Amino acid sequence: MKRDNLGWIGLCALVGALTACDGGETADAGLDAAMDARVPDATAPDAATPDAGHDASTDAGPSLGGIGAACTDGADCESGLCFPTGFGAGRCTEACAAVGDCPAGWGCDAFGGDMACVCEASAELCNGEDDDCDAVVDEGDGALLGCSSGEICSAGACGCPPERTCPGEMGCVDLSRDAANCGACGNDCGSGGICTDGSCCMPSAERCDGFDDDCDGFVDESTSAECAAMDGICIDGSCACPPALRCDGSCTDTLSDSNNCGGCGVRCAATEVCASGVCCEAAGAPVDILFMVDNSNSMTEEQRSLAASLPRVVEVLATGDLDGDGTPERTPARDLHVGVITSDMGTGGFRVPTCPRSDLGDDGVLRTQGRTDITGCMATYPSFLTFDPAGSVTPADFAADFACVAEVGTGGCGFEQQLEATLKAITPSTAPTTFFRSTAGHGDTANAGFLRADSIFVSLILTDENDCSASDPDLFNPSSTRYGATDLNLRCFAHPGALHGLSRYVSGLLALRADPRDVVFAPIVGIPVDLEGASPPAMLADPRMMEQTDPSNPNRLLPSCNVPGRGQAFPPRRIVRVAEEIQRAGGQIAIGSICQTSYDRAIDGILTRVLDRLGGVCGP
Repeated sequence: MKRDNLGWIGLCALVGALTACDGGETADAGLDAAMDARVPDATAPDAATPDAGHDASTDAGPSLGGIGAACTDGADCESGLCFPTGFGAGRCTEACAAVGDCPAGWGCDAFGGDMACVCEASAELCNGEDDDCDAVVDEGDGALLGCSSGEICSAGACGCPPERTCPGEMGCVDLSRDAANCGACGNDCGSGGICTDGSCCMPSAERCDGFDDDCDGFVDESTSAECAAMDGICIDGSCACPPALRCDGSCTDTLSDSNNCGGCGVRCAATEVCASGVCCEAAGAPVDILFMVDNSNSMTEEQRSLAASLPRVVEVLATGDLDGDGTPERTPARDLHVGVITSDMGTGGFRVPTCPRSDLGDDGVLRTQGRTDITGCMATYPSFLTFDPAGSVTPADFAADFACVAEVGTGGCGFEQQLEATLKAITPSTAPTTFFRSTAGHGDTANAGFLRADSIFVSLILTDENDCSASDPDLFNPSSTRYGATDLNLRCFAHPGALHGLSRYVSGLLALRADPRDVVFAPIVGIPVDLEGASPPAMLADPRMMEQTDPSNPNRLLPSCNVPGRGQAFPPRRIVRVAEEIQRAGGQIAIGSICQTSYDRAIDGILTRVLDRLGGVCGP
């Protein structure tokens, strides 16, 4: 419904000079203390005071910068105004009265009753400039920066590195993937051959033969059916069944069978697994998945696709069998908590269309309402559901129950605050972070018991819109004197300074776990389908992910993906930025596209991250 211009990730309140800032927040008690500590309380820079951000032995004073220069605080800028992007260095700016006061490529935006120059984002190009205003120059794959195939961007210019130059070729060559030049110039893999990591491979059906027949990087996987037909298992490249492996008349892998571990009839305890023929405590941890499901009016089909994926989520986490061949490749989760919240956080108390609960909306509280219009669903459920792999409930039955809650329906607020809802749902009430009307998080109150201290936490966000988590509730006021000149549908896009800084969510999610690898941030959002698996910088650099008004419909943005019969989605730049910074801090991410009928590939990406983190087969 509305989009935020991430060309500038945060504005600070201007009251004559910089007073407090963190990606658009003013004095918010919810700011991360470490982030607050780097923001000066001073006003204008003191030229006689050495800048703590420089080497005092060589720096007799602050290093002054003009508008757009990198900065750590106001002392680094000629104007005394440094607006942090939320991710590393900030950018120097200056006060303005109109767009004409700002340099080319910058606008003049209102925030906190004052005006400041803000960078206007465009697609990042290989030109030595920060086109998308993220304080990083020429980031992303060369192909997305306007370079020809195989070229890289270096020092602001596209070029072919020596290792990709082959005689007779018209352009650059990727020796790791080019079947005609695989590993070396002129090394042709032949018709049908595949070049993988610089080696030729001719794909065929996988067999139990000790080779990677299908060229997928794995040896002898998915051969259980082949060997079972011979009453054997795949051992060292051949189907066999030595006498020691025959239990109860069937061939058994005593190295991994928990009912015949190390020998026939040797059963492992319920909390143990069989590893190399020895029963040991599983390394797998509990897994808690918070589903943030957009409940605006455009989400019917997307919710159904998510529900269709739930049985696989439960089955894989319960068994560790990712490829579905009946043999676990990974350690399963010990148990599973799943809960659902919506993106409806109200509209700051202002009544606007599609948002009847204007004050707090659903407020990040775990849903208990079931979809009675779906056959077999009850009217109410616990605030979160627990699945025990050792219990009597099957993964399919558990997933069916959860779908009754996860298909949240539509009719929710069209101003989605996905990140704010997620943070409020899991933040303890004792944390310094506060929310609208100075309310506290629900992690240890309304949502108590869902998130466990020793679990792997998965934050799954399903939405076709960008995040509009507002720090200034007046953004939603139809009669606002500050934002009223902007169409209500476009305010989140046009006034990024009225939104919470993204560092609020990066630090808030990572603070939940001592080890950032135990946080898996997994949005299924409006990235184009072909960008699944790309890095966040590559996603953000793609022209389809740029936010711009639709010439044919000026009260909305251009979609980032539009699949006939499926619907449209819009550039999720704030959400992808959060993923980028969580990954940079050591957390795990899996970004999927909502613009497809099946989410199986996106879900597999999430499951792979979780299973990888569950560890080796046995732990201490």
